Amino acid sequence: MPDNQTQEAWLELPTVANYSEALGTGVYLPFAGGSKEYLLDITYDDLLSKDEAQKYYAFAWVPHAVATHQQVKQPTCTGRCSKTCKRPGCLCDRSIGQCR
Repeated sequence: MPDNQTQEAWLELPTVANYSEALGTGVYLPFAGGSKEYLLDITYDDLLSKDEAQKYYAFAWVPHAVATHQQVKQPTCTGRCSKTCKRPGCLCDRSIGQCR
């Protein structure tokens, strides 16, 4: 089962919760231990549909209201994790317990 690490608070933002066409950046790990990949200017629902087709190992959606795709791609993701990472654009690779 894929690991959706999208932060619930982001989905509850008025600019997201009240607008199904809100755009953001999809961040995903295609497989355990893999490198992060990005989907630019995508809705949350479209990311969920792509996950159903591709079966990502882990993914998160970061709405533009939280961070632009340039900001999502910039952070250095380091540190240990067990469920999620705090920085937008960072994913917890649970297979190794590290933020990527």
